[in-house]
Amino acid sequence: MSSRNEQISQAALAEFVAAKAAEFRIPGAAVGVWADGREIHVCHGVTDAGAAVPVPVDRNTLFQLGSVTKTYTATALMRLVEEGRVELDAPVRRYVPELVLADERAAAEITVLQLLNHTAGLDWNVIVDTGEGDEALAGFVAAMAGLQVIGRPGARASAAGPVAHRLRRR
Repeated sequence: MSSRNEQISQAALAEFVAAKAAEFRIPGAAVGVWADGREIHVCHGVTDAGAAVPVPVDRNTLFQLGSVTKTYTATALMRLVEEGRVELDAPVRRYVPELVLADERAAAEITVLQLLNHTAGLDWNVIVDTGEGDEALAGFVAAMAGLQVIGRPGARASAAGPVAHRLRRR
């Protein structure tokens, strides 16, 4: 895969993923590439290197994406802002009226910008499989009803995941 003009093969992608997984000590990965109008994907390794019986990564393996998607989300959102379709200082409920949180006041006050820069005051450790398709996003929004508010919207940055739980235990 040395030249962008070369057509990427399944074997070359598999070799590249295996080499990078070894280099960065990644136990398992699923990689997809869309190039020249075609899709190529490979799966490598296992889902949990520490498991008594390691399970191989396959096309159906679910990964918690976490921070990887932040760049894509922020870029897409800022394109909508640039087009005048979203206002950063608008309440989230302008765009997602069905948003319900454990704290109704916070749900009404949280702005798009606060979600984007992690100052919404939410405890983000939500892991729920809402499936695929048109109903997946609605399912995740519904699952947010159980989110705890850990700070006043706009007051401070929210820590997320296991780190946040360790910080709160101290």
